[in-house]
Amino acid sequence: MTNQATEQLREQVQGILAEPTGTNDHTLQRRIRWLKVAQLAVETGPGDFAEIGAMEGDTTVPLCEIAEKYDRRVLVVDPWTTGTQNCQGHEYETFVRRTQKWQVSGVLHVIRKPSQSELAIIRLLGSPWAFALVDGLHQYRSVVQDAMSVRYARVICFDDMNMPDVTKAYEKVLTLLPERVGLQDPTLAKKWEGYLI
Repeated sequence: MTNQATEQLREQVQGILAEPTGTNDHTLQRRIRWLKVAQLAVETGPGDFAEIGAMEGDTTVPLCEIAEKYDRRVLVVDPWTTGTQNCQGHEYETFVRRTQKWQVSGVLHVIRKPSQSELAIIRLLGSPWAFALVDGLHQYRSVVQDAMSVRYARVICFDDMNMPDVTKAYEKVLTLLPERVGLQDPTLAKKWEGYLI
């Protein structure tokens, strides 16, 4: 993208962050915002979607709907390891049931491995994503690694910025990618998601 196109994208994302979402539920608010940003990313240029950390597919389903509409693809990376961060053991089966039609049609590709695995890193680095959601293991090193694995994405979205390790990783990645500008919701006391554009 040209500098002018990048600046215009930043302004548009800032506008999305300032819009009311119609709900006080922080989980829904940020999902509404990042799906609008994801759609904007595919409307303004090439590339597919990457989602690191999918749980039951609450975000994967609408990402697949957007991808299908714009003839794009979605890559999900998640090991679904029972006993790790919020994973109780049923999440993968729920995810498969909810996303099966897109897996069959080829819109959705899943790597069921940790995002720090060699296979995942190579695949994530190998594409200039339109939009990448970093929502995997919420530990500092993992978040930094995940963000750097999708560093060629036009838009990188970090979820759960209210967690200290995620905020610290976001700030670190900003120093590692100095050409990027960080954007967050200006109206909330707690910053629930952050974007690098």
